[in-house]
Amino acid sequence: MSTVDMNLENSVPCQKMNFIQDLMPLSRHIGSPMAKKVLAVLDSTIQKVLTVLCLQNITENVKEEKSILDRVTTFLKQMGKYYLTKASNTSEGIINQNSSDNCELLIDEESQITANMEDTTMTGEIVVVEDESEDEEMRDHTRNLLHFLLSKPLINQFLASIMLKKAECQYQYEYPMEWKLPEIISNFKGSVQWINIPQFDEDNKTKLLEFLIHLRILLLTKLLTTPEDKKRRKNYIKELENRDQECQTKLSGLIKELDKQICKNNTETRKIGYTVSKLKNEIENLEKYLTERTKQVNTEEMKKITEIKNQSNEKEDDLKKQCKTHNQLLEKLIETNRCEEEVLRKTIYKMESDIESKISKYDQEMTVLQDEYDKLEAEYTEEKAAYNELNERFQIINEEYQKIMEERRIQEEKRQRDEEERRQMEQAVTTIQAYWRSYKTRKMARGKRGEKEDDLKKQCKTHNQLLEKLIETNRCEEEVLRKTIYKMESDIESKISKYDQEMTVLQDEYDKLEAEYTEEKAAYNELNERFQIINEEYQKIMEERRIQEEKRQRDEEERRQMEQAVTTIQAYWRSYKTRKMARGKRGGSRRGKKK
Repeated sequence: MSTVDMNLENSVPCQKMNFIQDLMPLSRHIGSPMAKKVLAVLDSTIQKVLTVLCLQNITENVKEEKSILDRVTTFLKQMGKYYLTKASNTSEGIINQNSSDNCELLIDEESQITANMEDTTMTGEIVVVEDESEDEEMRDHTRNLLHFLLSKPLINQFLASIMLKKAECQYQYEYPMEWKLPEIISNFKGSVQWINIPQFDEDNKTKLLEFLIHLRILLLTKLLTTPEDKKRRKNYIKELENRDQECQTKLSGLIKELDKQICKNNTETRKIGYTVSKLKNEIENLEKYLTERTKQVNTEEMKKITEIKNQSNEKEDDLKKQCKTHNQLLEKLIETNRCEEEVLRKTIYKMESDIESKISKYDQEMTVLQDEYDKLEAEYTEEKAAYNELNERFQIINEEYQKIMEERRIQEEKRQRDEEERRQMEQAVTTIQAYWRSYKTRKMARGKRGEKEDDLKKQCKTHNQLLEKLIETNRCEEEVLRKTIYKMESDIESKISKYDQEMTVLQDEYDKLEAEYTEEKAAYNELNERFQIINEEYQKIMEERRIQEEKRQRDEEERRQMEQAVTTIQAYWRSYKTRKMARGKRGGSRRGKKK
């Protein structure tokens, strides 16, 4: 019920359904004594079945009490005999049936068929009577054993520990999903006893217990349901029917739409079928044309093949003749090549000896050249150190020269600025004097105009006096500056003359060193060229030796791989032989056993 309700809730989203709360039974415990008796009877039957099925486990767990153990062992022996008799009866019945079937196939021997059929019917009746008596005896034995065992408290405890467990102890992990109680009842786990299914070697025993437990679940659900629960279930079913009707109406509308779509699809399929039939006809016509064309092509090709074969046969004959002549020429060439090979080997031997002698000479020359090179390098390092010292001295003198030239430039700029100022001062004095003279002339022309003009005259006199004083001071300062500049220029010229003398001496020394360096460099280049030539010859010789060494290593590697492959093949062959011998021995032993 719970799985169906969950599917309905998922399929009908228009209305929320609290089906678990609506279908919950009000009674959480079994109240009526009749229901308790029914459930107790079912539990006792399950317990009896479990005792019969768990006899082997009982014998293992009850070894201390001899009375129970003897009783159980005797019952197990009786059960074994009972099963043996049943098995023998079934095998005889099968044999008789097979003989009767074989006899029916024979048409000529009708008398034998009737006799056999009568014998089988008689034996079948006897076997049925014997089986019924044996079954009744076995039932009596089992009843007596069950009464005896259930009267013992030890066995009841053992069975309870196997079968019954409360809901508090691992009720979720001891059952498969199909044998769990419904969700309505499993909400009250504390009031329901869960039954543990023990695992047996035979599937029939486990299936029987599973069916009994399923029956107990159904009976418990029936006993817990009340009339109010039934009314609620009816209301719930009515709601489901109403929803089912709504779904049916929707489904009918959808079916109509589907029919319309199917009609459209049918028309489209007809059109497609018409086009397909046209295409099939075209394909058939093309196939016919292609078959005829292939026949024509095959005939033409066969003619060409025959012509080509004839031509090839003629060419083959010509080639055979040419092969004979070429073979003769090849034999002659082989003989000539042998002679040439001997000559080449001798020349190679001479070349190798010459190369070894050249290498030894090269080593000696290289040692001599290395000594000369070391001497030249030592001289070069000494001269380079002297050149560096001279260069350092030149740098110091050059720095002093740059400082002197910078001082000269600054003095020249200062002198130019002073001349410019003096020129501007003279120009200003001349302009003032011109203005003053013009003023005097204007005054003489206009006459005296009051006391203001007297004041202006006084101011002009004072300005003239100041100008004369400034001119005298500037002349004195100019003379002093000219004297200082003359002294500075004389000092600078003396220093420059000294610097020129030192630079000439240094330049002469530098030219001598450069000439010696060029000579030594030319000698070094000559030695280096000779060294390069000898080095190239040496590299060629070493390359030839390396190639010979690589070839020798490759040959050794191939030989090693061949030996390894031979050993592996021999090992596989020996293992194959041993397996074949072993299989032959096993086959012989099996044939001997069959015989």
